[in-house]
Amino acid sequence: KILLIQAREHPWKVKWDKQSFSRAAGLDEKNLKSVNIFDGRLRLGDLLGFDAVIIGGSKYDVRNEITNKEILKEFISRAVKIKLPLLGVCFGAQIIADELGGKVITDDRRAEYGTYQMTKTSEGERDALLSGLPKKFLAQCAHHDKIIKLPPAGLSLACSKNCQVQAFKIFGTRIYGTQFHPERSREDYKESLNFEMKNLSPHGRESERESLKGIAEKLKP
Repeated sequence: KILLIQAREHPWKVKWDKQSFSRAAGLDEKNLKSVNIFDGRLRLGDLLGFDAVIIGGSKYDVRNEITNKEILKEFISRAVKIKLPLLGVCFGAQIIADELGGKVITDDRRAEYGTYQMTKTSEGERDALLSGLPKKFLAQCAHHDKIIKLPPAGLSLACSKNCQVQAFKIFGTRIYGTQFHPERSREDYKESLNFEMKNLSPHGRESERESLKGIAEKLKP
């Protein structure tokens, strides 16, 4: 039984995000429960009764003052103490790294939106999480923030041309993070981009629309 902690505001995004994780993990509603930090109902007791926790992505970054961020960071610390398996994805990976002593920065010049090639490190080649993947593989990305320093005992498992920490683990624990989105298929990504295009403000710049279209056209499986 898995707990998915979401940091999405729009109801469509909340539903879409959970469906992506559900399909990717092969879990039904009974075995994948979700709680959204913006609902104001996040409690440390929510960890009880779960076999693992996933912290998903968000449009926010670790420096934003968002609802329940401190509780979320306490979640991470508690998961470490009770040795609960924890996976952070994109924003989730960044906030895990930040809470445990790493460093996250904004790097708009090397932002990654779309499909990018990942390369496993020597640690990644030996790690069970990535064992089913070839040394080089494609993954979907959507970020302009990135981890530039891992926490103590952090090991990089994969990198890309623009991001040196695409996947990591904390040695001696069952804590992992991926900057890329392992849950997101090309079809999932296209759905999200279509949603963004339909919800551009009336005064939204045409360049934004063209940028979203450009990402969609270059997506790979």
